[in-house]
Amino acid sequence: MSELALAAVLAITIVLASMVSVEIGISVALIELAAGVVVGNVFTITVPDWLSFIGSFAGVVLTYLAASCTWATAPIARRCCRRSCSG
Repeated sequence: MSELALAAVLAITIVLASMVSVEIGISVALIELAAGVVVGNVFTITVPDWLSFIGSFAGVVLTYLAASCTWATAPIARRCCRRSCSG
């Protein structure tokens, strides 16, 4: 499978998974993981190096963003919780 065809199959899978998750009401990440497993096994997709790099890089960036968001918003969340709980 050419790299352009691979990108098209993955893009279609992501869009369909997003639409299914909205209809079902389940997290899009869970549907995308399940769809990725199914599509990867049905089409026997071999991942090119550039896609593996982007996936690894995105995982590191998302982990960093999640941690920085938690540290940045923790004091704000504590203040809001105290206000709402104190009455």
